Amino acid sequence: MRVPLVIVGGGVAGAAAAALLARAGQQVTLLERERTAKPKVCGEFLSCAAHDHLVALGLDPAGLGALPISHLRLAAGGRQITAPLPFTGWSLARDVLDEALLQRATALGADIRRGVVVRSLEGGDRPRLIVDMMGEIEAGAVFLATGKHDLRHAARPVTGADDLIGLKTYFHLIRSEAQALKGHIELVLFDGGYAGLQLVGADRANLSLLVSRQRFAAADNDWFRLLGEICTENALLGTRLEHALPETDRPLAIFRLPFGFRHRPDGQAHLFRLGDQMACMPSFAGDGMSIALHSAARAAQAYLAGAHADAYHARMRRELRTQFLWGRLLSQLTGTHAGRALFMGAATTLPAMMPALARLTRLPRLAQIVQQVD
Repeated sequence: MRVPLVIVGGGVAGAAAAALLARAGQQVTLLERERTAKPKVCGEFLSCAAHDHLVALGLDPAGLGALPISHLRLAAGGRQITAPLPFTGWSLARDVLDEALLQRATALGADIRRGVVVRSLEGGDRPRLIVDMMGEIEAGAVFLATGKHDLRHAARPVTGADDLIGLKTYFHLIRSEAQALKGHIELVLFDGGYAGLQLVGADRANLSLLVSRQRFAAADNDWFRLLGEICTENALLGTRLEHALPETDRPLAIFRLPFGFRHRPDGQAHLFRLGDQMACMPSFAGDGMSIALHSAARAAQAYLAGAHADAYHARMRRELRTQFLWGRLLSQLTGTHAGRALFMGAATTLPAMMPALARLTRLPRLAQIVQQVD
């Protein structure tokens, strides 16, 4: 079976690329392993750049249920600092966003095939995929958008990965705590990791954690024991969750996250990596979905121009350089007790520091490139 273009993965990056290319009149086949969009380990924070990209694609985040976020609250131990964001952010559940993007791509003419598992991908002048129920597919080009999961023969060339575990679940907060959290994203720093909490509904809150394997093992790999320890260490999170009800008994989890990875040009002309396959941003910065959407637009732009995939990858590396540098520095600084104390002290003394850092860890608002993909 031969097709001009295959997109592997129907998350934010893959679905956005399918929508863009279909809108430009291209024949696009997207292969997604899940039959329906499902929750993922994701902070679910949309920056202003991500919001602009979605609007340019014809989606209304607020109409999908996205909630505005205007402030950042940082907490470590018993200390808290609140500062306005230099932009309006948004909070939107990933399964809702993924489904909306897939439906938008379908409406624009993309061939979306769900429940299809891609087993392997081999590059070359005519990339070849082995797909369950479809056999071998030879593609003119492949957009690889499988997130943090690698395909056989096409794994990211990551030499090392942070020894971190990503955990995510939802809690239903009591009314007073939901009101206190409304309009805020709260970042909680603790020994061995950090967590983010924000509303995705009237009382439904997304709690996402990054924790070291050592810290998780010290809690006997028990999610609720770990969470109880963190809530004891951090007054703010303890207050928020004291009377909250978890939606599930077990969180979603993902392992070995290669934060700081940016794909290098590798000579493969027709294999374009998107989202986390292109670059894995330290999640403390909270701009992963913006990067996913940006990579979709840049890859679509390069493909339509007949550019070599290396040119696209090199451009993405340049555009993400400063953002990744600041994200990495912040993650390293807040990863130690002394660093957290220094950071909290500086943020208290210099109130403008937190909004400035929020700007430095964002992609610029470049949604006009979405309009250019025609």
